Amino acid sequence: MFVVPNWFIGYDALTEAIFAVVTLLVSLLAFKIFKLTKSNNSKLLGFGFLFIAFSYAILAIFNAGNCFNLHESFCEITKWDPVMWYYVQLYIHLILYLLGLVTLVYMTFKTKSPKLYSLLILISALPFMFSLNFPHVYFVLSSVLLAYIFAFYLGNFFKNPNLHTALIMVAFTFLFIADLTYIFTMKSAMSYVIYHFIELVAYILILFNLVTIIKK
Repeated sequence: MFVVPNWFIGYDALTEAIFAVVTLLVSLLAFKIFKLTKSNNSKLLGFGFLFIAFSYAILAIFNAGNCFNLHESFCEITKWDPVMWYYVQLYIHLILYLLGLVTLVYMTFKTKSPKLYSLLILISALPFMFSLNFPHVYFVLSSVLLAYIFAFYLGNFFKNPNLHTALIMVAFTFLFIADLTYIFTMKSAMSYVIYHFIELVAYILILFNLVTIIKK
């Protein structure tokens, strides 16, 4: 799915582990804000980033295993087909990440409707599950979801312009641009590195924003 430059092998697992830690901290801070404010949006933000944190943890473990050739040993012991094992781990990562984005999109509706939430999950899952070109489908779908989340926070910024609304808006702008750019440069090894760097900046901005809210 990804074209990784040789010099970045190993570092990709490290950056994804950092993503997992940062997004987990975002989730925990969102839950802390929920306890203080009882805001349903904070709770959904927490669950959304919890799913994303798990998705990056899976990807970090997978790429770390590639570095140390652990997957070959695992498949030999368990008699798993290596290609099947690769797709199982990849699908778990993609499903968790998309579930996180769907949760964040659902948050923007500011309603409590399990039917709407399940519908969003189903709509997101159908093209992903039945497409043979799933890498492009994944990035197109995640870009659409991120564009919707960006539009929500952009509207928030115009309604209430301040540091907090600006930071979260800029962060999701970066995430949207990273996905959109990678769609058109998927075969470029360097774009994979840039994609990771932009994501890291975005997640740090979101974390910094929540830290400043907690300290107020």
